[in-house]
Amino acid sequence: VSEGLVYHRTHYGRGIGLVVSKDQESSEGLFGIAKRFYHYLPEAEQPKLLASNRKELKFEESHGGRLMVATAGTTGLGRSFTVPYLHGSEVAYYPDAETEMTSLLNAVPATP
Repeated sequence: VSEGLVYHRTHYGRGIGLVVSKDQESSEGLFGIAKRFYHYLPEAEQPKLLASNRKELKFEESHGGRLMVATAGTTGLGRSFTVPYLHGSEVAYYPDAETEMTSLLNAVPATP
């Protein structure tokens, strides 16, 4: 359900959605779910993709949404951008959960 909500917000709204998981395999699995959401939408509802790769779906302007995936333990996780929509999966299994979440939550705005 969480992945669906993040996808919906970035697809129909604006802003960045970030999916973070405990390891590369689970991050790729969660991102695959987002790609399936896009693939199975009616063609009329699929905005043009500016990027579609192993780590990002970036929608064309005027929509401008962006959905990214990352793995816990990555240097600089959550830095350099604002993340209105965050899905932290299996946080208890992050290598250093407290530090990782401090970094990530600093990227999440206080208001929507």
